[in-house]
Amino acid sequence: MKIAIIEDDPLLSKNLKLLLENEPGFTVLATFPSADGILPKVKRLIPEIMLVDLGLPGISGIEFITQAKKEMPQIDIIAHTIFDDKETVFTAIKAGATGYILKGCRPQELIDAFNEVYHGGSPITPKIARKVILEFQNFEMNEKKNLSIVEEDILKDICHGMTSTEIADKLSVHSSEVKNQIKQIYKKVQAQTTTDKATKSINDLIILSSREKEILNWIKHGKSTWDISQILQTQLSH
Repeated sequence: MKIAIIEDDPLLSKNLKLLLENEPGFTVLATFPSADGILPKVKRLIPEIMLVDLGLPGISGIEFITQAKKEMPQIDIIAHTIFDDKETVFTAIKAGATGYILKGCRPQELIDAFNEVYHGGSPITPKIARKVILEFQNFEMNEKKNLSIVEEDILKDICHGMTSTEIADKLSVHSSEVKNQIKQIYKKVQAQTTTDKATKSINDLIILSSREKEILNWIKHGKSTWDISQILQTQLSH
């Protein structure tokens, strides 16, 4: 497993490197004190997973994640921060983070997170699972982006402290299936932001009539072309 670390605290960066390099199969290719101008070097190193501090000087961790995922979509990034507030959590996930780990966690939790990401999963804590459920409950989204019943049940089980293995046993499936479901949840959060940004960009670039804005809003909330045509016909008939 090839790893790169971005951490501005020299002591923490050193300790993280020592911890990870002592784990069999882990190789730390490089550590960086900031994200400024490092993307070309990261591209040359080609790490499989990056651990990125969000509170960096200069280019923030969020900005780096956004840029890195745009230019290196195959790379997995774990956000590493002291903050677990809703805004920070979802900004990181929506930027493209595969996992979100709090600083100060037990060393084994960090190692487990790397292993989970490496094997195709997305590490998620009970606190973050709860925030994801609330996020989907608070947003009006079309059916394609809603959580499935299975996904919501998995998040609720995580909120209650169950591990992926325990949830898999409960559902009588392999633990890899549970990990895949969690990764799909991350992708749905990211997809929701893409839709919101696209709609905002359209509104910023052009001046819309009140009717056009109304139609755009219907599209944003999942109305099909047929639905919209029926609504317009009804309105025009009155």
